Amino acid sequence: MPRRPVAFTRISGLGPLPRLFEAEEGGRALRRLLTDGDLHLDGLPPSTPIPFVRMNDVFNRAARLSGDPLFPVRVARAMRPEDYGPFVDFAFGASSLGAGIRRLCRLTTLQSNATRFDFRIVGQDAAWTLHYLAAHGQPIDHHALHILVPMISFIRRYAGPTASPVALFLASPRDSTHRAMEEALDVSLHAGADAFGVAFPAEWLSLAGAWPAPRITIPEVIAHYRQKSLPTSISGTVAALVVPIVGHADVDLDVIARKLNLSRRTLQQRLNEEGSSFRDIILTARMEKAKEKMLAGADSIAQVALAVGYSDQAHFHRAFKGATGVTPQEFRRQSLGGRLIAAE
Repeated sequence: MPRRPVAFTRISGLGPLPRLFEAEEGGRALRRLLTDGDLHLDGLPPSTPIPFVRMNDVFNRAARLSGDPLFPVRVARAMRPEDYGPFVDFAFGASSLGAGIRRLCRLTTLQSNATRFDFRIVGQDAAWTLHYLAAHGQPIDHHALHILVPMISFIRRYAGPTASPVALFLASPRDSTHRAMEEALDVSLHAGADAFGVAFPAEWLSLAGAWPAPRITIPEVIAHYRQKSLPTSISGTVAALVVPIVGHADVDLDVIARKLNLSRRTLQQRLNEEGSSFRDIILTARMEKAKEKMLAGADSIAQVALAVGYSDQAHFHRAFKGATGVTPQEFRRQSLGGRLIAAE
């Protein structure tokens, strides 16, 4: 593995940031924000893993480029807890606020291996804290806010929409924006803490939700995330770095090696040790993306070929058949059955 393991989160963690940034700064500014941050989101499902440092960088640059110190707060307030994914739906199915938070503490690693939750009772208060495992010197306040505010929203689903936590804690020095944040969030803010977190009366832990429990089971939650698991191997890490840029940029071994702080030769050796190769990973990523686009049914085969990095449709045809045993046209017909499909 790389000297410093790459931490991943999921696209769903961006929440409403792209939509809000585009509404205020325009589509061109959004494309530049994402491209400069080495993020390419077109056609990727919300559960797709992406490097945490890339997402955090987008949050930091969006806050700076917007020129509004409260932009991160507005993004956070527009982020619903369940926007993160089905592990939050499962938490809402718990019998009480305390049980729901404990579910989130256990399952948040399905969403990201860059953060973790802790939960403890201190006197008459409950402390629900957020810890970063992979910030590597980057500012993380803006990213933390878009988790902390949905944490408050989760609490208020049980305690009531006007319930005010005891305090919001930031693991950073106090600055000139914090007073405005306190007013916007209607909560006392304490800077310079050991961790990010929310404190609230411990008596709220027994409060039950006043809504029908979401009908989702833990096996269903696990199955959802296993479709696109967070990487645990060097080949999985490389694949997760390659998937978002297939069709958007040249997928180069040297570029991926630099992202992992490895030499080209060392990366090749470590892939070989796992029975994989960079070429195989790229081919798999291209074929999987091609399948997703063909199942969507809107693009022609020629458009799909271009979208996954093939300028020659005949080359794509040969590669697809070699990898799957069927032609792209046969795959689409077999998969879509009697449904109407785009012209090929």
